[in-house]
Amino acid sequence: MANTRIGHIDAVKGFAALCVIVGHVCDGYLNSGTFGESAGLLRGLYQVLYSFHMPLFFLLSGYLFRRAYHSEPDGLKVKKVALQIVDLVFVYVVFSGLMWSFKFAFRAYVNNPVGIEQLLGIGVKAILPYWYLYVLVAFYAVNLLLDRLRLRAEWLLPVAILAGGCLYAPGKVPEVCELPRIVRYGLFFQLGVLWGSGRYDRWLNRYTLSAVGVAAVGLLVVYFDRLRSPAAPLFVDAFVAGGLSAAIIGLFAAVKRLGGNAFLELCGREALAIYVIHCFFTAGLRPVLPRLGVTGPLWSLLVNSALSTALALLFAFTLRRSGIGRWLFRPTFRCR
Repeated sequence: MANTRIGHIDAVKGFAALCVIVGHVCDGYLNSGTFGESAGLLRGLYQVLYSFHMPLFFLLSGYLFRRAYHSEPDGLKVKKVALQIVDLVFVYVVFSGLMWSFKFAFRAYVNNPVGIEQLLGIGVKAILPYWYLYVLVAFYAVNLLLDRLRLRAEWLLPVAILAGGCLYAPGKVPEVCELPRIVRYGLFFQLGVLWGSGRYDRWLNRYTLSAVGVAAVGLLVVYFDRLRSPAAPLFVDAFVAGGLSAAIIGLFAAVKRLGGNAFLELCGREALAIYVIHCFFTAGLRPVLPRLGVTGPLWSLLVNSALSTALALLFAFTLRRSGIGRWLFRPTFRCR
């Protein structure tokens, strides 16, 4: 398949990136106890966003992985995958170091202070929020291994489904090398890989996606208070996450007015930069906004999210225009 941009996929990526920003703003205010009287509202929004937004990202990541790095009948483009893994590791190490420096310098103001052991241990445990890059590298490496063994991506699905159940059994998944997250999100990445293959397009029509989306919303309502905890049935969390993600993708594909949203497509094209940069602002703006007179929970949430998005995009554009962006995010581009 050609490695061309798809408008509605970029738009969905942009939407997911904005969900990540709003989720991190909510999380920051909840952990700091800033708006105790509105904690219920913030937690509700946080719960809804975290029920689907990272699974949505991994579905898209698997889909784009298949489209960008696979060709029929040759299989994966090994060199391109290997170079992309190097790029992702480079971005992970650089921004983990920057985030560690930020948290260490402002340890009196951050929710999760760090010490030297966190910096030295980024090979086995990611500094938040850069676990996504760590897990993505693992998925790229696993699929590269599958390809070398001449195994189809479908063969990993039963393993991913069975392994996903272990996440809900406390203590069964060691808290090392991001294994709990690898176990949890492996199913969604592999589903994205299958979706990118095009072999199942006839099943992915608007009627199927609508039915799955309605069912997922129903389960989200019924199990809202227990979602993402051992109290919920094992299949509920995964079905809600996958169902909502599929419905959102289907909506953006079907409604061209949304799929053609220029701002969301822009955010989708800059999703990696937004992801790695925004968290410096969501945390940094939290103590600054009250000094500027922004004190209400709703206004703080909206202003923090909007400014974090705008500043992340501004930094991304500045890095690109200066030439640093390509070196920073794709250091191996000359070898491609």
